[in-house]
Amino acid sequence: MGEPPYLIATLARFLGSRLDASRIGRVQMRFLSKKQLRDRIGLSPTQVSRLEDAGRFPQRVPLGFRVFWVEAEVDDWMRERVDERNARPPKREDKSAE
Repeated sequence: MGEPPYLIATLARFLGSRLDASRIGRVQMRFLSKKQLRDRIGLSPTQVSRLEDAGRFPQRVPLGFRVFWVEAEVDDWMRERVDERNARPPKREDKSAE
């Protein structure tokens, strides 16, 4: 049984171009500028460069005179940091402070 036509039309208006058939099954890729990256992760450009040089941060994508980072790669990097934090055993509370 198909969905009522009014529901499909409502969803299409709500989702807009996300229902574009050419995008089905494809991941939409976005770039982050230096400013967007800094706002997103809170690290300075120098810190980012050091991490990149050490192979511990996603590599930048040069486009003309500017550089960008792939949003999904940065998101994955952030998730990995959180997973590392969560995998550590909890710190013991210092009983000598009482």
